[in-house]
Amino acid sequence: MQEDEVSLLDLLVIGPLLFVFMRQAWRNAAQDPDAAPKIARLRAAFGSRKP
Repeated sequence: MQEDEVSLLDLLVIGPLLFVFMRQAWRNAAQDPDAAPKIARLRAAFGSRKP
């Protein structure tokens, strides 16, 4: 039972941190002239409204 609690705690702590790091990576990649069109296509594929 305690192993399940640790896993849930890990998820609650690591999940938001992973989200923040991934969001920053997407923003940095969008600044790269070679990667910007690829990022734009991925955003469109996932239905993002941002340009």
